[in-house]
Amino acid sequence: MFTSIRRADNVSHFYNFLVRRNKSVMERVRAFGAQLHTALLAGTKRRARSVRYEASGTKRQARADANANAH
Repeated sequence: MFTSIRRADNVSHFYNFLVRRNKSVMERVRAFGAQLHTALLAGTKRRARSVRYEASGTKRQARADANANAH
């Protein structure tokens, strides 16, 4: 009788451990995803500027384009 109660208690503790571990892992995955999302958005802006510069051919034209788009 007591061994089955102890076994059930151990299973309960192990289950709780797995649930807590899963929550902490998912929290780390979400944090990584948020950082990755931010980095990808920041990279898109930089790439757009460099493409505009290459398409215009000159720094002066690229600056004029950037100023025109800013206003």
